[in-house]
Amino acid sequence: MAARVPAFPEVQVFEFQRGHAFDKEAAREEMREYVEGNFTRLIEFAFYDSESENDFARPSVDLQKELGAGFGKLFPSELIAEVASDMEMNEGPWESAITGTDSTTAGQRRFAQACNTLHLVASLDVINALHALQDEIRITNTSRSQERHDRLLSRLIWSIRADLGIPSPNDWQSLPVKLWTSGIPLDDPAA
Repeated sequence: MAARVPAFPEVQVFEFQRGHAFDKEAAREEMREYVEGNFTRLIEFAFYDSESENDFARPSVDLQKELGAGFGKLFPSELIAEVASDMEMNEGPWESAITGTDSTTAGQRRFAQACNTLHLVASLDVINALHALQDEIRITNTSRSQERHDRLLSRLIWSIRADLGIPSPNDWQSLPVKLWTSGIPLDDPAA
């Protein structure tokens, strides 16, 4: 059982297994980084339906068991269970950012080029949906909302699909679009 170290009440440092002290927040971050580096979130897009019970790429992977195997000797099982539960319940370590850790200067340029290309070939519905999303994600927008972003992204994707003649639900708001990032750090040599 973990116990607070009385000498450091202002820092969340805990004593675990005979004097092994650790910083609780650093431990959380280490476990989250481990999951980011070893798992990729599933695509929840259009009509794709995964068989995974917890939204991670390997079907039915038990994050608590995975973290326990890697960190069980370092951190208390209660902390491991808490981190695993938090990651599964709160969209994982990637939150719900579109670009997240994949945002690069080159990626931003490609995004701008794709937007400009849409202006050449897309219908008015797609262009209006694109403009609404661009207004929402603009840096100067000080009242950005994740909910509004997700709704506008869904509207854009479903408008593009309709332009391409791909069957869509009658009410696009009933099936929100969710995109994902790789979770791989930009400085990873494998990237």
